[in-house]
Amino acid sequence: MEKVKNELLIFVKNNAWGIIIAIAVFFSNYIVLSSKTDEQGRLLAEHEARIRAMELKQEMIMEKLKNIEKNTNYFREWLEE
Repeated sequence: MEKVKNELLIFVKNNAWGIIIAIAVFFSNYIVLSSKTDEQGRLLAEHEARIRAMELKQEMIMEKLKNIEKNTNYFREWLEE
């Protein structure tokens, strides 16, 4: 057990800079990816809001078209009489 502990300690001492750089790269990648994820989430929310606004406008236009159709049907019936 002592031999393994000494070998591990020697390995860590010999590769300290590599281990530090690997840890730094890991955390920097994590930070970059999390910020990109947050940005993508914000963009997705903005797009969803735009789509919802378009859907509401479409519903309003459909209501107006229904009203126009009702009016034209009324005038057709009135002219046919």
